[in-house]
Amino acid sequence: MENIAKDLNAHPDFFIPFDARLPDDTYYDHANKLLPPVWRMKQDYFWTYVHPRQGNKLLQGWKIHVSSLPDRAFFTLENVIEICVKHDTEFKFASDPKILRQLLSKNCSRSSSGKFVTIYPKDVDTFKSILNDLYQALKNEDGPYILSDRQYRDSKVIYYRYGGFKTLSGQTVNGEKTAYILNDRHSYIEDIRQASFHLPDFIQPEYASMFSDEELGLANAKQTSEKDEAPSNPYFNGCFDVTAVIKASNAGGVYLANDVTNGNPVLLKEARPYIGISDDGYDVISQLEKEYRLLKRVEHLNIAPKAYALFDEWEHRFLAQELIEGLTLKNFQAKINKLTHSNATADDLQQWFQTVLKLSVSILECIEKLHSVNIVFGDISPHNIMVNEDTLAVTFIDFEGAYERDVDKPINLFTPGFAKYERMDRRESVFADDFYALGCIMAGMTIPNTTLLALNKNYANNLLEHLEVNFNIPREFRAIVNQLLTSDDIDLSKIITQLQDINIEKISEFNFDINSKMKSLPSLAKDYLQRIHTYNSDNIEIKSEQRALPTGPQMSDLFALDKGVVGAAYCWKKTAGKVPESLLEWIDDKLKRKVDSSLPGLLNGLSGSAWALDELGFEAEAKGMLKQALHHSSLFEKMSLGYGAAGFGQTLLHFWQQYDNPSYLEQAVRIADVICETAIHNEHGICWEDPEDDAGVSLGLFEGSSGIALFLLYIYKVTQKQRYLDFAQQGFSFDLAHEKNARGSIGFPRNTKDSIVYPYYAFGSAGIASVALRFYAVTQEQRYLDFIQRVSADITHKYTINAGMATGLAGLGNFLLDAYQFLQDDKYWYELHQIVDGLQLAAIARGDGIVFPDGNRLKVSVDFEEGSAGIALFLQRFINPSTPAPLMLDNLILE
Repeated sequence: MENIAKDLNAHPDFFIPFDARLPDDTYYDHANKLLPPVWRMKQDYFWTYVHPRQGNKLLQGWKIHVSSLPDRAFFTLENVIEICVKHDTEFKFASDPKILRQLLSKNCSRSSSGKFVTIYPKDVDTFKSILNDLYQALKNEDGPYILSDRQYRDSKVIYYRYGGFKTLSGQTVNGEKTAYILNDRHSYIEDIRQASFHLPDFIQPEYASMFSDEELGLANAKQTSEKDEAPSNPYFNGCFDVTAVIKASNAGGVYLANDVTNGNPVLLKEARPYIGISDDGYDVISQLEKEYRLLKRVEHLNIAPKAYALFDEWEHRFLAQELIEGLTLKNFQAKINKLTHSNATADDLQQWFQTVLKLSVSILECIEKLHSVNIVFGDISPHNIMVNEDTLAVTFIDFEGAYERDVDKPINLFTPGFAKYERMDRRESVFADDFYALGCIMAGMTIPNTTLLALNKNYANNLLEHLEVNFNIPREFRAIVNQLLTSDDIDLSKIITQLQDINIEKISEFNFDINSKMKSLPSLAKDYLQRIHTYNSDNIEIKSEQRALPTGPQMSDLFALDKGVVGAAYCWKKTAGKVPESLLEWIDDKLKRKVDSSLPGLLNGLSGSAWALDELGFEAEAKGMLKQALHHSSLFEKMSLGYGAAGFGQTLLHFWQQYDNPSYLEQAVRIADVICETAIHNEHGICWEDPEDDAGVSLGLFEGSSGIALFLLYIYKVTQKQRYLDFAQQGFSFDLAHEKNARGSIGFPRNTKDSIVYPYYAFGSAGIASVALRFYAVTQEQRYLDFIQRVSADITHKYTINAGMATGLAGLGNFLLDAYQFLQDDKYWYELHQIVDGLQLAAIARGDGIVFPDGNRLKVSVDFEEGSAGIALFLQRFINPSTPAPLMLDNLILE
């Protein structure tokens, strides 16, 4: 993580949307002095738009991008302004120096990188004239290559492409957005924004005659020679044959290659010029040069890849190094972890923890060796450590964040979750930062969620203390982790000896004192529920235009049930009985100014908004949104419960029950008929996405056939028409057919093409098993009960990465509550207490309130999907098990 990326508008807990950011006026004021009085500027959080008296009316065309280095931004802007004023042409520029640095950062998207200025010529002649004028004015300037564009002549800063001037965009019902332009037949085609030059087919004839050979020659000479002439040596540095791309980033790629001189595999790391520039001019090329030197410096320590060569190809620098076989520590620890396997024996757990200890010793020994030669690694994370699966040998990779003290320029690169928050303000890392990251690594080898440490300093201690109680993990391990996390002066050799002395013989299978927990957890649940409400009350921001409550970065619609403010308010009302009047007034104000741009779905669109707003007392507005959903052009794009027609149908059934209006039921039945008519039959049953498509078919409650089948099951109960039950069972059979056993645990992938299995509610076992409970209640077929009993053990997890409803503890607990309610089996009630107990590890105390993380991110959220709101719904059901499951219509089944 780059030091400049301390959020553009940082808050230690909340995500604050970029459009709430107030840029500084450095560039604005400079431009304002140079523009004629009749010109106008509009500054927003990212771009500043500059318009002549007569603005450009074109939807699309040839646009020009100008790159710049930070210390040349004023000069570049001055020349752009002079030329654009001369040609009466509108343009935009990065609003302030922080935005420009973001555009030059390693983490910027490759298709957006470097675009300091964008110019919108009104016709082809103006486009060509501006290009020529810019070429003369900026011919001596340097800047990053703009990957999405074609370079103009041999300029280092002037690029162009054909694309949209005005926003023409669409989005799928899942919320995925696509930019469009119009082709020569006035039809939408995608405005492809990729990290290479793309020319739409219909514009190619115009482009072929646009430039003279002289204008194209200098820019295309290299490309022509590469494509049309056989080079004397086709290999990088004369010997490296690139065979695959491992990773591509704005900083450059990582490639797999063969050394043709000896046949050995090699890793090539690429660095692009002028990317990741620090205040003192230190960029990724400088980092790569330093990394090469450091790898040579530590070669005798046998802890890092061997460096073979540092060389240039075109304008890019490459490091050739030894290819390390094995898995990253992140992938290896996920593969061997036994804490989430219900069938893990004491022997399994002892062997696992012995591996954890051995890896910990090896990792600490590597850092001890680095420190002995005065090198700070800086960016210790599971991604930067390789493990040999056979020998457990450890190798540190990616030395770009490392530096040798008193030799290299200090640097401060780190991975979020493996550094203290205050490190963001520093320009250099120190040995103590490595100690802290080592503590994170060791804690993360038990449960890989170190992001919680950034929000709760006591997280590692609490986690390991719980592991001591549940598995008899030696307490010495916790003491060592705490020392690494809190001390700035540590003798690693002593820590290593202490790790080697740890005895694992008392580690046992999972032990949970259900009797004591049944006494203590109900009061804890009530306390947590009250404190969630307290936190909400303490953090309402009525003056905020964007969000009145702390929600996550994925909120695109404040009225959405899953991630929006209205969804959070709905859960607050359901669990507290009321919400503050000021919040209702804020929602009412936003309703009056709402632009009709919502999607139709239950989780992310109009259906869920209608459900939530009706609960909050906005009956007329809710019914209006439901009507909008009915006529939405994308309603039948997907049939899913979360985002498509089934979710809308389920909402109609809810409104039918709420208002006893037969028209809602009639519409719901029509939706069910469309769903049945569009089903795709195959050997596993039926589904609603093409099973032959390379993208595969979605599975699970919110995205797959399980949720659609659930809606059809409710329709069957209302109408008693066998057709709906038949389609429901065939649809559910499709999902059930994709059950997988992964290293002893039963689960479901998110998609038929995926191999990773999940226990979650939104997608995975918990959601599918929740549907199975309802099918069993209706049909009494033994196969559904057998399935529930088979998968329930692997859904009962106290230790998970997330706490929320969609992909965390609350969703797992929601299934167990359903099982207890439907099956009346105390087994599920007992298991449920593990879930509540696990919530203690994720709870974050703030004042008198508590809040929960936004999934596995570094910020908190009070939303329904991953934050406190969904957890509150779960706690309310735990306190009162007769409380209906959220978004379900079980009175239709249980009556």
